[in-house]
Amino acid sequence: MIRRRAGIGDTSNITGLPLFNEILKQRRIELAFEGHVSYDYFRNGLPMVRDYASGNSGAMTIQPTDPKVLMRIPSDEITGNPNLSQNEQ
Repeated sequence: MIRRRAGIGDTSNITGLPLFNEILKQRRIELAFEGHVSYDYFRNGLPMVRDYASGNSGAMTIQPTDPKVLMRIPSDEITGNPNLSQNEQ
């Protein structure tokens, strides 16, 4: 009943990539304006596509491996765990 009211329909037969895309879409709707969308994209290895101009910024595509996205691992963590290596810049 809730899905029907929201216009989602029956999702019991959706699997694989269509299900994944629907989950991301529903997260974007549910968490709109909370700043989670970039984490969802980058965590899943997807580029974030901004196909519109906003303020001083034009349209852009940000890859999940962009140095501006990858955060540096603190040196204390790398020193304490020899299995870690610094993210590429």
